[in-house]
Amino acid sequence: MAPTDPPNPPNKAYGINNIRTFVPLTLDFDKLNYDAWSELFTTHCNAFDVIDHIDTTTPKPTDDEWKKVDSVVKLWIYGTISQALLQTVLKKDATALQVWTTLENLFGENKDARCMQLDTELRNIVMGDLSVNAYCTKMNLTHLDDQEPTSTTHKFSPDLDDLVHVLRTFMIGLDSIEDQKQAVMQLRLLTKNTPENRVKIARVGAIRSLISLISSSDPQLQEISVTTILNLSLSDENNELLSSSGAIGPLVTALEVGTPAGKENAAYALLRLCKLEENKTVIGRSGAIPLLVDLLETGRLQGKKDASTALYCLCSVIENKVRAVEAGIMKPLVELMVDFGSNMVDKSAFVACLLASLPEARASLVEEGGIPVLVEMVEVVSQRQKEIAAVILLQLCDDDSVVYCTMVAREGAIPPLVALSQSGTNRAKQTAEALIELLRRTLSDNPSDSSE
Repeated sequence: MAPTDPPNPPNKAYGINNIRTFVPLTLDFDKLNYDAWSELFTTHCNAFDVIDHIDTTTPKPTDDEWKKVDSVVKLWIYGTISQALLQTVLKKDATALQVWTTLENLFGENKDARCMQLDTELRNIVMGDLSVNAYCTKMNLTHLDDQEPTSTTHKFSPDLDDLVHVLRTFMIGLDSIEDQKQAVMQLRLLTKNTPENRVKIARVGAIRSLISLISSSDPQLQEISVTTILNLSLSDENNELLSSSGAIGPLVTALEVGTPAGKENAAYALLRLCKLEENKTVIGRSGAIPLLVDLLETGRLQGKKDASTALYCLCSVIENKVRAVEAGIMKPLVELMVDFGSNMVDKSAFVACLLASLPEARASLVEEGGIPVLVEMVEVVSQRQKEIAAVILLQLCDDDSVVYCTMVAREGAIPPLVALSQSGTNRAKQTAEALIELLRRTLSDNPSDSSE
């Protein structure tokens, strides 16, 4: 006798005795909780393989078993909505999908009106004795950065003018460091990813309060304040206001005494302020350059990157080049150029190239052992790094320095330069050919200086 196929197991949906265990929210017009309820409900349907009952993109069978499961899904919906909504969506012989679609349309049409109502409620919230966190939670602020506008609704947020006024009051009017931290953290979150928030917060007066907190003796409060200033500086139109409000001096202080992250963020904020040409001189004269050199030498990798980029920007001004050389910048630059695995070869080489127009910078580069490092770069690193190394070597030799040319030649620079002249970019080829000509002429004119 041929074996018969085993009966199909009952649908998993039949095993749900209490839908509230899986969807603990009650969908309600007055709570604006459709998105949360919908997420819980669809997740539950996916888990129990019945998502097709509320999904318009899948075909719908008509067999009796499918209809029974559809009734179960419909009962789940009825069991997780308010009585008022139940009266609205109840309809004879409706499918689960029809009930689902009705709810979706109801809340889509109601969202704009509900947002306007909540805006009014938010304006009437009184802080009283609430802490910053409690106040901001009450205003639904913690999710402000995560919300995105849809095609049919506007972005919902509390009024930033009122919010910033409250947070400024906390920042400057309370003795509690913890309350100040909470207030600044809220501003930091608001400015993290939203450009329009950065501009509006800067315009309504938060900047001076934040700047004053950079001088706090509490390291964490200082770090959060610096990071918020950095966030504000990411919008170019804020940089003039930040500068005129006196941000540069406190940022330099943070660069000196801040936490490692605070120093990194202060360096990057100063870099952002360098986009205004007049700030380059102001920052240089404020004492920032020796501190950036120190960060370049002793900081973490991110700090080294931020410091080198800021120094490159600042050193487009001659007096800042002099300050950087006097601060001993060539030592960490050479150390970073020789560390081929540090991901800092390019950045440090570009800064060295910018500085090499100064005679004192070239002398310092040679003194710190830069020539062997540069010759090795021409031989073994990437094409771009070979090119920048060749440019620096050309600057060393192009001022008619017989001593430097001889040192470069004795390091064996000519063979890798010949290779670069044959395989590099047009600029690299021209640089290599000019340098080879200088080296050969120097050796020809001064045979006693040749190592051969």
